Amino acid sequence: MAKCTHIAVGHRGDVKTHTVCSEIRAFVQAGKKGKDVREKFTKTPYGWPRDTIDGALIVLMLAGELRATLNHKPVTVRELPQNQIGQANFYVDHPPLDMGQRMELKVLFNILSINCPVGKEDEAAGTFLEAALETSDKAGGEAPLPEKPAVQYIRELRALSGSQQLSQILEKKDQLRKDLEEWKRRSEAIQKKLPAWKELNSLLDLSTGLSDLAQRREQVESILNERKLLTDPDIIPELSSNLVDALRKALQHTRTALETAHAAEKDELDKNSAWQKTPEEKKKTLQLKHGLSLDPAPALGSPEDVQHALKTRTLDARDLEVSALPERFRAAATEAAQLLEPKIRRVKLPPGNFKAEADIEKWLTDVETLLKQEVKKGPIML
Repeated sequence: MAKCTHIAVGHRGDVKTHTVCSEIRAFVQAGKKGKDVREKFTKTPYGWPRDTIDGALIVLMLAGELRATLNHKPVTVRELPQNQIGQANFYVDHPPLDMGQRMELKVLFNILSINCPVGKEDEAAGTFLEAALETSDKAGGEAPLPEKPAVQYIRELRALSGSQQLSQILEKKDQLRKDLEEWKRRSEAIQKKLPAWKELNSLLDLSTGLSDLAQRREQVESILNERKLLTDPDIIPELSSNLVDALRKALQHTRTALETAHAAEKDELDKNSAWQKTPEEKKKTLQLKHGLSLDPAPALGSPEDVQHALKTRTLDARDLEVSALPERFRAAATEAAQLLEPKIRRVKLPPGNFKAEADIEKWLTDVETLLKQEVKKGPIML
């Protein structure tokens, strides 16, 4: 136990009113190391002996005005040798809570559903502050979510302990109540709106090939860059609905183009003399081999149907399918002709640019020369 110099001889009344104790207590407040207390009060204008300073610290601890920790562990007066006072940390201790204050804490902690039995406020406070930080963490985040709230004051509360912590929580109860209610509201709104945001981005990822994709992407990026997920009115459902409608129309357009091109190519193939002479079973084989049959039109009634159709085949892939139809039917016609005339070959005509009649005549002459040369090698088809 530290040696206690009798600093208060002749002093009657509260120890806090003694000059030395009062000055030291005021200096310690939220926390000071013993060596810092000694250094301050041994110097001018105080000039007090070190034993007097040590004695004041001990008296204040005995009076319940200060508490001390050594190596981060609470210590009593008996556990604090005078030669270790310099290494100890001292804190102003706060008086125990009255019943009214305990009930205020109970009501505050209940905002986060933290149970707070009477006499267990210290334990409940730690749980409450951790839960408060978790709640704040859910109230913001990466864009398009709002920024996470400022919670430094809660971290500072968490660093305290005992009656001092509880007292400070009570001092900030109005701010805590206001912040927690707002963070809970924001957290619930985020959980409600985040799925719609993710769906909008999924739709956007499937929209390659849409004519106004750049404009729609700008609208979505503005929500991201300006952190407007929680903005009222909520524009995300409207953007998603409009995008689904545009994608549905684009899918219907490509389907119409596919069916029109397919009908034209099929009609042309049916008129082909070699195809007409091909047995039906062989026709079925060639149709299957060259992919001449149309798949059923995709269901497009619901947003889920539209997404499924695009995940199965993108708009660009569907456009390529339309462009590839003529070559598929030509390949089938060529193979049908080769079945009848095994040596027949397909000859590809040269490209041409025509600005005058002379250009056409020259191209025709070139084509005639090419065909005559090729037909000498065997049967040909175009």
